Amino acid sequence: MATTNSISSLLSQIPDANLRAELSRAVEEALRDRQFGLVFEEHLPEVQALVGVPIRKATRVAIAGEPLNCTWRVENIETRGTTQWADLRREGGLEGEIERREGKNAVNVSALIPVARYGEAIYPSLRALEDSRVERAPGAPFHSIINADNYHALQLLLYGYQRAFDVIYIDPPYNTGARDWKYNNDYIDKNDRFRHSKWLSMMKKRLILAKKLLNPNGVLVVAIDENEVNHLGCLLHELFPDYTRQLVTIVTNQKGVAQGRLSRVEEYAYFCFGSNVILSPQSDDLLSPDRKEQKRFQTPRWEWLLRGGTNSRREDRKKLFFPIFIDPTTPTITSIGDPLDFNEMPEPSEEKMVAWPIRGDGSFGNWRVSPTTLREYVKKGYVKLGGYDAKRKTWTVLYLGEKAQRQIEEGAITIVGRDPKTEVVELGYASGEQRQIKTVWHRGTHDAGTYGSSLLRIILGEGGLFAF
Repeated sequence: MATTNSISSLLSQIPDANLRAELSRAVEEALRDRQFGLVFEEHLPEVQALVGVPIRKATRVAIAGEPLNCTWRVENIETRGTTQWADLRREGGLEGEIERREGKNAVNVSALIPVARYGEAIYPSLRALEDSRVERAPGAPFHSIINADNYHALQLLLYGYQRAFDVIYIDPPYNTGARDWKYNNDYIDKNDRFRHSKWLSMMKKRLILAKKLLNPNGVLVVAIDENEVNHLGCLLHELFPDYTRQLVTIVTNQKGVAQGRLSRVEEYAYFCFGSNVILSPQSDDLLSPDRKEQKRFQTPRWEWLLRGGTNSRREDRKKLFFPIFIDPTTPTITSIGDPLDFNEMPEPSEEKMVAWPIRGDGSFGNWRVSPTTLREYVKKGYVKLGGYDAKRKTWTVLYLGEKAQRQIEEGAITIVGRDPKTEVVELGYASGEQRQIKTVWHRGTHDAGTYGSSLLRIILGEGGLFAF
């Protein structure tokens, strides 16, 4: 960008005095309003699919299988037999140069998605759906799942929850251009000159709404990688000037991913702390290089009782196919049944009353331990229920394996309490030096490959929406 002096020098070379004066005034006005710090074009490049909106003439649409931001206008709808076909005109460009799909190239109306651009008036609302909330116990607070574009969801939440959230965690698209993820991470072309501006524009609209929802003494956390980490830092500096902002580096793949001339092992989390937020010292600073010391920091791992891998079919361990009876209102394990004869099939029961070892593909599997051993584990509080897997039509059952039990016996892990309803143990760590958490985290439990997939299986069950 040219400096003020160089612009003045160029203006002085204009021979026409009136033109020189007009340009000088225009430049002076532009410089007076010039921003410093993060400067970007606040585009509105996004579009939103409109569920349930009928398609008529002049409706703006996208074609299924194409990016949503490749929009068309419906010019005509024709019925041929039992099928409706739409003549389309690509939006943008000069008349006569605009791509058309009409006649034999018309598009089946069932393949069209009505869309709206951001900035256009639409009237979103939340509609309760089956399984839209997650209940762990009757009468206890429940978790709500909102399936929507987060911009509109945030707008709707403002009606009843301004300044009500203590923690907001955001995991936005990283703007990598990747196409192998559930949300749209490639809505901006890698070669687009304004790709960073468009990403910042998308983020700014949402962060402004998030700030209105956040308790002033709360914490905002934004996950990010190297593609936009520096731009994000400038944006948070602009939007959250009264918050303490810190960047945490998290080792998520110690093996590394070849990228450029170095192998990348990390991602980042930006923390914005409200003025009265205090973090108490912890026994684990998340960076301690003492590997022996780290052993007592590792989270006790609740393992799947359902056997995986080899010998995981019912016929492989015939004595390990038995029922676990459940009280779904608590939910708790009430008793452990005996193994069924191999030729005997499970009897039908009320939904959620019995857990069977059913694998992700719906076939019968087997448990990891015998009924006798499992009964002992239940008495000790070493067995608990995960979620109910509607696809497998059974419960996820978790237990403390031999390693965790050995750590309890050795005192490396302590039992600090029990759940008042289920009697399942609550585990803590051996006491030690209390230290401030550091800004670089390096723990095996943060490894996305090893622990990410396992954790998702526990939460979502086998065959969940996300593989990693």
